[in-house]
Amino acid sequence: MTRINTNISSIIAQTNLSRANDQLQQSLTRLSTGLRINTGKDDPAGLIASENLRSDINGVQKGISNSQRANQIISTADSALGQVSSLLNDLRGLVSEASNTGAMSEAQIQANQLQVDSSLAAIDRIAQTTSFQGRKLLDGSLDFITSGIIDGKATVTVAGVTDVAASLAGQSGVDFAAVAKGTVGNAVTIAIATGAANTGSVVGSAITITVTTGATAADILNVVSATAAVNALVTASSLTPATAVSNVAATNLAGGVDGNEFIITANSGGVSWNGAQVIITSGGAAPGGETTAYNTTTNVLTVTATSTSTASEILTAINNDGHFNAVLLNSNGSGTAVATGTTTLAGATLSPNKLSNLRINQANFGTSSSIAVEINIDTQATQAALTYSGGTLAAPVVLEVGGDKGFNTFNFGGGTSIVQIRDAVNQLSDATGVTATVDTKGNLILNSLDFGSAGFVSAKALSGTFTTTDGVSPTAITRATGTDIALRINGLKATGAGLNATLNSSTLSLSFTADKTLVAGETVTFSIDGGGAKFQLGPDVVSSQQARFGIQSVSTAQLGGLNGKLFEMFSGGTKALATDARGASAVVSDVINAITTLRGRLGAFQKTTLDTNIATLTDTLSNLIDAQSTIRDADFAAESANLTRGQILVQAGTQVLQISNQRPQAILALLRQG
Repeated sequence: MTRINTNISSIIAQTNLSRANDQLQQSLTRLSTGLRINTGKDDPAGLIASENLRSDINGVQKGISNSQRANQIISTADSALGQVSSLLNDLRGLVSEASNTGAMSEAQIQANQLQVDSSLAAIDRIAQTTSFQGRKLLDGSLDFITSGIIDGKATVTVAGVTDVAASLAGQSGVDFAAVAKGTVGNAVTIAIATGAANTGSVVGSAITITVTTGATAADILNVVSATAAVNALVTASSLTPATAVSNVAATNLAGGVDGNEFIITANSGGVSWNGAQVIITSGGAAPGGETTAYNTTTNVLTVTATSTSTASEILTAINNDGHFNAVLLNSNGSGTAVATGTTTLAGATLSPNKLSNLRINQANFGTSSSIAVEINIDTQATQAALTYSGGTLAAPVVLEVGGDKGFNTFNFGGGTSIVQIRDAVNQLSDATGVTATVDTKGNLILNSLDFGSAGFVSAKALSGTFTTTDGVSPTAITRATGTDIALRINGLKATGAGLNATLNSSTLSLSFTADKTLVAGETVTFSIDGGGAKFQLGPDVVSSQQARFGIQSVSTAQLGGLNGKLFEMFSGGTKALATDARGASAVVSDVINAITTLRGRLGAFQKTTLDTNIATLTDTLSNLIDAQSTIRDADFAAESANLTRGQILVQAGTQVLQISNQRPQAILALLRQG
């Protein structure tokens, strides 16, 4: 049938030509952009997968750049620490040279001290100036923040020093100082009497202490301190608290408003402060004339106050001393006179440092703002020990004594006493690492200076007889070894080496030195509240893809260990070359170990964390880019073929459409014939 209103052939040709044009346009678009997917309609599922992969690629690329920047920061810090190490090695040489006093004049030692001062100042300058893009690296600002411990510093609270009364004088010469607790008034009466048992009672402001006949000063102290109103201590240090005390007549105890309480803290950490005492005495010349004196040998801080000194004035004197920091806990009594005619106002022992040299290397806070740390001591470290119970030598003995620092031979003659042997061994302790004591039973105890399995004691008779045991079994032994501390940190077993403990886990890495006073079963707790340098190492902002690394201060005020701080080596310091060259050498050795350990940690963090992270992310990036390319990129060979096909189809479709439009012309021929 021939029709002109509807040209079906033309319609079909137009449809096919439109399709061919669309296919040709798609091929042209893909070839011009290089992408197979340019819009969502090209491949909806592929577009979703491609965009997710592109997001992952961007995150991984930032993770790589973050890790590279972290690497640059650590490299900057390590470079500065290398200079510190060089300066410390120079210090070691200067200290060693200054110890050669037989060949060095005082002027030469002073010249060495000037170099020491210059090197110490350079270390402080490095600590303050080393930075990366304005961020200080070695001044302690990147160290972790802790609470619950005072940075390993000893501390003590001196309470109620305003409420000190006249002493209770015993007929045996033992004096007591009684310190009232709280607000007890100004006319507290204490009476000591004999009775059937040691008891104490308080009725109003009257305190009655009843003790048995022959009671000692220690007995009275225990009873007095157990009452609700007072504390007491022996004030005559030359007398023993075991001395019997006779009846003491009643005496008044002047009380007052409680409030002059303050806390005293050592300015620097370290177990050398353990057992330090704070004694406050009267005898100052005038108000404002409070003085302090700290004896580094006996570890006693003596504060001499006037009869009208206030707590605030005493605190000022303590803070000016430089060894301690004192803070008033209650300002109510800051203007109240501390003493009224007493000899000893208060005495207190600084609390032992449970931990020292605390170093928090890495911490993963996760979603928490702080990390609670609980340390459980399972077994305390011990020193190596040998016991000799033979008494005075009956015959000559050639004795070889040695430890982890070396060996020395002693030629003792017959009749040498235990005390003489002790003194001879102690004279060379620095060369052998062995110390000697005599116990109450007259036994000679040889101990290693160091705790743990690295410390040992050897005592061998090269000639003669010198039998040593472990002090428990009678079996003779000539060598003993110490044991390492065993402990758990947050339930995880830590590594112990002597008193030193180390934990390396996925969430926490730290190290510290436990105090030797800790015992098995004891628990120490503290909290990590922030700080550290946080590095974003992965594409996602989650704790598992972050790392926090702590870098402690390397200033001379912070660098040091059990033997002291580096700043003590400055001119006029307690470990200046002319004052204590041996102590200076020990400090330098501790600091060199600390710096090399820090550099080792930085290097390990670079190698095992940053470098491996960069390598892993680089491999991941390659795979992600390959996966995205497979989904999104155009295949030029296939698209070129599709382009050729599309061009041919468009040309053919155009010709077919032309032919289809010519067919209705045949109708005119029919009309002309009519």
